[in-house]
Amino acid sequence: MKLFSSVSGVFPMDVIRDDRFNRIIVVVKKDDIAKAIGKEGSNVSYIKKTIRKDIVIVGYSDDLAEFVKGMVGENVNLSVKESSSPNGGKTVIIQVPQEQKGMVFGTKGQNIEKIKLLLKRYFDVSYVKVV
Repeated sequence: MKLFSSVSGVFPMDVIRDDRFNRIIVVVKKDDIAKAIGKEGSNVSYIKKTIRKDIVIVGYSDDLAEFVKGMVGENVNLSVKESSSPNGGKTVIIQVPQEQKGMVFGTKGQNIEKIKLLLKRYFDVSYVKVV
């Protein structure tokens, strides 16, 4: 957190170490994304070289659908629905056109894992389903 703050000038809301994908997920206020990334990605590049891990910046939103859309990308046409699971947990269903599902899942499933991790952490979501 200290390194990120000193380099970017943005204090992160959360920093999550994801060893499975050798990355650090940094959650910042939505309005701070550009500043956190830096001009032409300079902040992310510097931190990545320093700690030898990928850096993923996520803009936080209290609105679950907006939060998911921000993690996937604004140019992906998706809808998000919440429901309850039979066993009491919260389920999120992400509907996306077939040709854009790859954007939701990401290389080796890293996007969907990030989505699952953050939705559980911030919205107490037990299951995420992509249809």
